Formats: sequence, structure tokens, C-alpha cells
Amino acid sequence: MIGLRNYKRRGFSLVELAIVVGVIGIVMASVWSYASAARQTQKIAQATQIVFALADDVRSVYAGRTSIVGGMGPVETVMVGSGSMLSTVLRGTKSACGTPAVTTYYADTPWGVITTDNCGSLHLCAWTYANAASYALGSAPNIGATPCASITATASAEYFAIEFTQLNYGSCVSLAAAIDPNSPSGLSDVYINGSSILNTGTGLPVVSAQSSALCVAGSTNVVDFVYPLRAPGT
Repeated sequence: MIGLRNYKRRGFSLVELAIVVGVIGIVMASVWSYASAARQTQKIAQATQIVFALADDVRSVYAGRTSIVGGMGPVETVMVGSGSMLSTVLRGTKSACGTPAVTTYYADTPWGVITTDNCGSLHLCAWTYANAASYALGSAPNIGATPCASITATASAEYFAIEFTQLNYGSCVSLAAAIDPNSPSGLSDVYINGSSILNTGTGLPVVSAQSSALCVAGSTNVVDFVYPLRAPGT
């Protein structure tokens, strides 16, 4: 008769536990990375649609006009006041911004805001190239000021800008390169942190190598998409 052996159950060894924990960590990191990439892709898609819609809406509101009085106020205030600003970007409550303070609804990008900003992180403004060289931005790690906010000219402007502020480095690089110059038509220039893409010696669309050079890691970045008020051919 063959005797039955009794086998004692043993737990995982420290080495086995380390392997299991390591595998779980790798899986979780992969899932997190995939989810983060998916969220970023969605935000870029949303921002692209915002640019397209706002460019068309501004031209519709200013239909028949050849210029806008320079300054940040006119375009943003007119769009909000006329109910033409996209409801998906407007904040739910009013806030006071500027000096003197103006209380109204302000807009945000799909990324929201990184730091407290009563003025919102998405802006519309008249754009005068004569002032472009003097657009003053802050410095890393908090660039802060925006080209739209520094426009104070009262001369007529034939262009307007759709401005995204408080972008991290990756969002800045991806968004600048995501906008098709022909949809909507007439993209004139893209400014990244106050620097014109066209001044880099290449044309549009923006390529990642260009935006990577102008966006600043570890800072909040500003990207302006500049369009003529009158679409080409109109």
C-alpha cells in the first residue's frame, strides 16, 4: 500500500510577490498612460472644433465689416453680449476681470485653468500686426500675460485671434500643430508664446518641430490662431 504524502501549502515567496506586484504595476501604468492619451486626444479634438466654430461665428457676427476697432474688448464682449459665444466654453457664472473690472461671462479651453484666472483661459480679440512685436509675455515657469490682453491699440484691425492660455507643454505642442489652415479658410498665422510661426521661416500648417521649439516645458503656454475678419474670396 502506497502511503499518502501530506503536502503543506506554502505562500508566495518574497521574490514571487515582487514579480506579481511588478506585473500589476506595469499593467496599471499602461492603463493610466492609455487613458491619459485618450483624454488628451479628446481635448485636442474639442479644441479644434472650438477654433473652427469661433472663426465662423466671429465672421458671421461681423459680416459686412472690413475691420474691428483694436483691443481685446470688442470681439469678446460683442460675442458674449450677442449670445454668439459657444455655450460649451462659457463659464456657468460671471466673474470680474481687468482694470477697471468688467463683470461678465468668461470662457475656458477644454483644459480649464491651471492657476486662478478670473478672466478665463480662452479669449477672442482684434489683432493688429503693428503691435505684434510688443506683445509682452511673462517668463517661465509662469508665462502669465497674453498677447490678447496686451493689445491696446484703437486703430482698425482686419484680423482677430482665438487665444488659448494656460496650456502645458504637451497640449501647446499638439494644439498648435492640429489646426488645418484651410478649415476654416484663411488661417493667417499662429503665435506661440508671442512668437510668430511665419517668422521661423516656414509656412502653415505648424509642424511639431516648430511648436516643440516655441512651447516651454514646465510653464503655462499661450497659443493664438490669427484669422482675417473677411474669409478669402469674400
